[in-house]
Amino acid sequence: TDIVVGATPDDLEPHLAAATAPVATEHYVVVGRPDNPARNPLELAQMNAVMAAGSPHWDYFQRVQAVVPGLKVNAVSDALPPDAPLQLVADGMVDVAIVPVIDGLDRIAEHPRLQSLFNLTDERAIRWHVRRDDPSLLASLDQFIARYHAAYFEPPATLRD
Repeated sequence: TDIVVGATPDDLEPHLAAATAPVATEHYVVVGRPDNPARNPLELAQMNAVMAAGSPHWDYFQRVQAVVPGLKVNAVSDALPPDAPLQLVADGMVDVAIVPVIDGLDRIAEHPRLQSLFNLTDERAIRWHVRRDDPSLLASLDQFIARYHAAYFEPPATLRD
């Protein structure tokens, strides 16, 4: 493998992989309807939560589920559109969704019946990772990112008042 996209530094051997310049930032939030009073994971008692099956927070919420009475954590297929968990909350099918907010791609704003209840993580840089023994690939990717990455993260047109 020459390039790994979407991995976290914990998933990779630091002596084998080098990171490119950041291509974006992300942080995870818990999203609900405005009448939801939850402001931290321990206040999710008796609620249904949903997140993508491949979410890096699946294991964490399995542990939270063990200590928060009545919390049910559900997974949606990674093959569904990224806003599928948000639509489930907006439609009243579940109480909260755990979703990433990626710099310039705020899908929550597209759902006027939803709001971010609380941040689950701090903001972190999204980077590509390459083999450390291929410095020319790393240099080429950094050059590409410096020149073109802004075009890939142009904010989408959203409905506004």
